[in-house]
Amino acid sequence: MQAKYNLKINEQLYQACVQLTEEHIKQDKGAFFGSLFNTLNHLIIADSYWLYKCCGDKSKVALLDGAGKPVAIKSVNDVLTDDFSILWRWRRQLDENIVEFIEGLSERDIAQEINHTTADGVETRYSLTKVLTHFFNHQTHHRGQATTLLSQMNVDYGCTDLLVFDV
Repeated sequence: MQAKYNLKINEQLYQACVQLTEEHIKQDKGAFFGSLFNTLNHLIIADSYWLYKCCGDKSKVALLDGAGKPVAIKSVNDVLTDDFSILWRWRRQLDENIVEFIEGLSERDIAQEINHTTADGVETRYSLTKVLTHFFNHQTHHRGQATTLLSQMNVDYGCTDLLVFDV
């Protein structure tokens, strides 16, 4: 349910963004990542990282630039592209891969643990259940920031309540 909601609400969010000029999308509004564009970019980075950690399949998270070359991610603050259409393409690809990954999980898969190194270098292990809870909460957190920015720019992004989505 969370993966399918994630796919639908991200599409709705990006649809709302096209009402803005690229200049407005990239304008620093004082948000945590500055602009709406950078907030959406951060979600691409985080989702790529966690999807790779969870499924270990690089093909599921390979982001290709406009020339078809893989994009290297070095930090949560990297700006991976300056092209909104490429960002949207990556969002759709990731969301489809997230749904596919989640639908393919078995009870045995859910019980596995994921290795993670924190930003300060501490090695940790988390249950896949905890990682996926974090993954979807992280999405919701930053989408909330994005919808606040859209509201400030007088853009109607529609209802975001999970309960009204058919997932």
